[in-house]
Amino acid sequence: MIGASKPKITWTPEQLAGIQTTGHSLLVSAAAGSGKTAVLAARCAHLVCDAEPPCDVDQLLVVTFTEAAAAEMKHRIETVLRERLAGRADEDDPRLVRQLALVERAQVSTLHGFCSRLLRQNFHLLGLDPGFSMLDGDEGKLLRIEVARDLFTDRYELDTDGQFGRLVRFYANGDDEQLIPHIVRIHEMLGSVVEPQDWLTRARARIQEAATGLLEKSEAGRELVKLVTDKLTALHSRCTAAITSVAQMDGLSKYTDYLTTLLTTLEDWRDQLESKGLDTLAQSIKGFSAPRLPTIKSDVPGKTLAVAVIDSVREEMKNGALAEIARFSRHEWQAGLQSIAPHANTLLDLVEEFAHRYRQAKDQTRRLDFNDLERFALQILRQPDAEGLRPSGVARGYHTQFHHVLVDEYQDINEVQDAILHLVSRECLSSNSGLSTQNSGLSSNLFCVGDVKQSIYRFRLAEPERFLKRSERFKVQCSEGQVIDLQANFRSRPPLLTVLNHLFTRLMTAEATDIEYDLSHHLHPGATFPPGDATSFSGAPVELHLL
Repeated sequence: MIGASKPKITWTPEQLAGIQTTGHSLLVSAAAGSGKTAVLAARCAHLVCDAEPPCDVDQLLVVTFTEAAAAEMKHRIETVLRERLAGRADEDDPRLVRQLALVERAQVSTLHGFCSRLLRQNFHLLGLDPGFSMLDGDEGKLLRIEVARDLFTDRYELDTDGQFGRLVRFYANGDDEQLIPHIVRIHEMLGSVVEPQDWLTRARARIQEAATGLLEKSEAGRELVKLVTDKLTALHSRCTAAITSVAQMDGLSKYTDYLTTLLTTLEDWRDQLESKGLDTLAQSIKGFSAPRLPTIKSDVPGKTLAVAVIDSVREEMKNGALAEIARFSRHEWQAGLQSIAPHANTLLDLVEEFAHRYRQAKDQTRRLDFNDLERFALQILRQPDAEGLRPSGVARGYHTQFHHVLVDEYQDINEVQDAILHLVSRECLSSNSGLSTQNSGLSSNLFCVGDVKQSIYRFRLAEPERFLKRSERFKVQCSEGQVIDLQANFRSRPPLLTVLNHLFTRLMTAEATDIEYDLSHHLHPGATFPPGDATSFSGAPVELHLL
């Protein structure tokens, strides 16, 4: 109908909390279809129109993942403000009219867009050319290859001890071109950590410590033991689940007993690791031979499925990830570490020299890449020569300029990006740094929204663990912040959500995916659909295809 008013949104209590809560940091864990983007836009409108006290649109910093998302978010904010103005008795509300005029100045962009503005406004602090331009993806790739090739040419001429040649021979099959992706990848990874030099020093020390000292007492050795323990725990859980499944099938009690025997073996392995160490466990795994499967008639219902379940457990015990890791003794692990230590040091030397030359090559052409935007922004926002993440004068200026910092897709950021957000917002004004928010009169103002289950950018060095750690910290230390779970799904019918919850509960475990799909992650139906009949789909049955 022409001129019909837009139906008013009915928010859930959790959505309202995400929109209206202020005074401390928030982490909104927004499940698929839960209205995440609508909540973020509505929160921006609430902060401008209804919060006590309200802020101006240009006093918000909204960080999105893509330029398209930034444009959509700015459009949503403008739309909500126009709807607010149209709903007022006085459609000439001077404050709302002013906010609409300020929308174009609103700081809504990608993190790289914000960093670029930051550098151009503070170029003098780093001696940057304010007219710098950006390397596009193809240009950067070609430049990195060229720098690496020149580096290798010089290394061949200066390779008096033969270490570079051995690295190429043993780890690149004699083809130095195969080393380039590894060096570039390590260089990019170092760009995503706050203290890259500390990472390099620690990497060298970890290998040396594990290769020459008591393995289990070294940092790398402890991680190895934890990895083996986690694999044992996961395999134990799989075997337990298999016993439960097979026990429900009539006529297959022999298979249940067989799986119970395998479970006893796994428990013995776990006890050996705890009491006698890696060597004893390695011997047991090497000597493991699964007993013959008991005979059951082929016409017993469910036999094929039960055999498949048993085979998956047996094969993992014999040749799976656990067997691959735990089959080596302490002596074999240390011998391997001793043999690779010189090559690891050579590789890290190459990475350091590559970083220096790549920086020079970019400086000569007054170009920056995306990694430079982040690292230089962090350098400007961080107090020089100070331990930890203490805000600089520029960062303190942003604490006054931006009343609220809002971050979308928080599950897909890395350590450096998280540090930038920490310094731009008022979270860095903590008692740990001696800069209390209470003393400054400014409350913590960082709002993060995302879904850790939808993190797909690990290949771009995203660290979803940061989302999980923030959630855990806020749940334990409520004074630091609050977690809000948006679980109502407005896209799908209840039967599908029931299937997904059961499926993800089995698949998403801390051991397998770092995520425990507990009740806080379950999807709840939020929309009302018409009842199904002969002409429409009711939402069931649901087919699950295993590929």
